[in-house]
Amino acid sequence: MKINYLRVLGNIFFLVGIIFSFALAVLFTWNKIEAINYYFTGVTYPSFNGLRCPVVMTQSEQVTVTAIFDNPAAEADNFYYRVEISNIAEPRRIEDQIAVAAHDRKSLQWIVSKEDIDLRYFVFVKMSILRNALHSTQEATCGIAVLNFQGLTGQQFFVIALVLGIFGIGLGLGIWKLANSTRDYRQPVLGIVVLLAMLSGLMGWWLMGVILIAITILLLTIFARNALM
Repeated sequence: MKINYLRVLGNIFFLVGIIFSFALAVLFTWNKIEAINYYFTGVTYPSFNGLRCPVVMTQSEQVTVTAIFDNPAAEADNFYYRVEISNIAEPRRIEDQIAVAAHDRKSLQWIVSKEDIDLRYFVFVKMSILRNALHSTQEATCGIAVLNFQGLTGQQFFVIALVLGIFGIGLGLGIWKLANSTRDYRQPVLGIVVLLAMLSGLMGWWLMGVILIAITILLLTIFARNALM
């Protein structure tokens, strides 16, 4: 039986891309769901879109959480904020205010480390913005997965996984297109769904991320079943 080595090479690149992209999609979505559950009180407010957290860190790292205060109004705004940072013993609470001129933005940063770990594998942050004449009460949460990588920082792992995921899927599909004359769209569909799941998780759209992850698992199950038959 003649082996199509080009097709095999494409499948290898594609599989690597799927593995890393799917892992990031799960990580993004899991972080968000755990953070929402951690701070859930039964009361919800409109989202504050200025909270920025790393996706992953190691226990030996100190990483930075950033809050960006954007004021699009025609007058100065005072943002009264409260930051809550997880800790297995006693969570940190920071309350203060920051003045932002009209049509301007400012940012604040806080350092988190292994001292802020709770639930064994996460650091959680919640930002609350109190209501005033220019904006309503807003809030945002984020989770940072704490993992151990041999010789890598969390940021390095994230960049490597992101590049391998996108590059692997893209190159794999390109080679697949060259090697296949049939109109079999299973691989492109799977690649698109996984990339959309990763994008949804990265944007914080956890519900869409869950749905796309479930579709990905279903597609992988179907493809594996067909391959074994």
